[in-house]
Amino acid sequence: MDLHLEGKVIFVTGGFKGIGKGIALQLAREGAIPVVLNRKDGVEDEFRAEISEITKTFEMYYIDLNDTDAIKPIVEEVYKKYGHIDGVVNNAGRNDNLELETLDWHDFEKSIHGNLTHYFELVHCCCPYLKESKGSIVNIASKVALTGQGKTTAYAAAKGAILGL
Repeated sequence: MDLHLEGKVIFVTGGFKGIGKGIALQLAREGAIPVVLNRKDGVEDEFRAEISEITKTFEMYYIDLNDTDAIKPIVEEVYKKYGHIDGVVNNAGRNDNLELETLDWHDFEKSIHGNLTHYFELVHCCCPYLKESKGSIVNIASKVALTGQGKTTAYAAAKGAILGL
């Protein structure tokens, strides 16, 4: 399939496993330059080997996305290297199984930060470059943003906010 992604620089968060990995690998197959942001979680070598079989042109940054201040320097480095940023796929997130009855506001805010703030910050930092390239943003949410589910109080709130973002 040709999605016209040849040479496009596209950020993918949470790209070492699951949906994010599938997206990063397909971007590589389409000729895009995936820029994967992920914390070290024990599968980074396996991911590197797998994507290297498809392309030699990709970037991997080890980052805890809770450290939102670390995002901007990465964006600037990527822009400086390639001269354009064409897309963002915000995918990273984690259901922390927090339920309303036992959750305090500190843990609620921590979960919101961990599932929402980096979506905003990555897009915010890429915004001028995305405007320049007429790029695209894909923010991946979850069905719980609309339906809720047991033990997803903060996660569902963050995913609902992502729909609004």
